[in-house]
Amino acid sequence: MVTSDQRRRVLYDGVAKQLGADVAHALMDYLPPAGWSDLATRGDLDRAAAELRAEMHKEFADVRQEIAGLRGDMQREIGGLRGDMHTEIGELRRDMSAWGRTIVLSFVGATVTAVGAMAGLAATLGH
Repeated sequence: MVTSDQRRRVLYDGVAKQLGADVAHALMDYLPPAGWSDLATRGDLDRAAAELRAEMHKEFADVRQEIAGLRGDMQREIGGLRGDMHTEIGELRRDMSAWGRTIVLSFVGATVTAVGAMAGLAATLGH
């Protein structure tokens, strides 16, 4: 049953006439501003809470699934980077080994040349 403003006014006037304006005003404070059918019941709140919980559960499951997918993507990327890093380190080791041989051979050549020059100089000065 919908309570109209006119019906509320009739109720107020009747109570005010019988019990006084203060009592009528207090009674109006306890009545809902709309009809009783517009008020939520405990059952309405329980159903709304259950629907909200179900929706949140689904959303959290979706978020967990998305995070798991991102975690898998990150692990694959890191694995790829590790593989690339191992390849790069292997190439660096080969390059360093080649550079080391070149430096050692250069020093040996320079030393042999210096010793030969010294020997030639000694032989020339000794004659």
